[in-house]
Amino acid sequence: MIAKNAAKIKNLIQENYNKFVDAIDFTISQCQCKSIGQFVIHGYYDRKIRTNGWLVILLVIQRMKCKSCGKTHAVLPTSIVPYSQILLTDMIGMIISHEEKTSYKINKDSHLTRKDVKYVIKQYLRHWRDRILAIASGSIIEFLRSSDLTRQVHCAYNTAFMQVKRCSYLLSY
Repeated sequence: MIAKNAAKIKNLIQENYNKFVDAIDFTISQCQCKSIGQFVIHGYYDRKIRTNGWLVILLVIQRMKCKSCGKTHAVLPTSIVPYSQILLTDMIGMIISHEEKTSYKINKDSHLTRKDVKYVIKQYLRHWRDRILAIASGSIIEFLRSSDLTRQVHCAYNTAFMQVKRCSYLLSY
């Protein structure tokens, strides 16, 4: 995965995703194999994202291939967790509710279910809570609300927060 902080994407729609990808300079991007500027477009795939609202987001995600090592990488904004249909902001809301011992409110027209919430909490407790405690300087809730969460998790673990499946994850700052 090639991830980039996309705080400027207000609405996650195809047009904004395309602008986000176009703004990345792949001629200076470094692959996991340490090669710089070796990325070429490798293809595209469809991605469905369910939100805690009336919206289901359908995106065509661009894939890049490193000419040096042959690895392929999806280009994702950091708001999308690799291999998940749930946005990072929704996951963080679920986790904060769990940590505060409150119930996560699912909107009436939501495409998320109680089963989704239970799954996210289960994955968080199994794979991420101890890791976050190890790197958080303050309370876990403050850390989860931090705008620097993605970068700190990547620096410590070389992966995206809440990503469970192991794969290469390149975060561009």
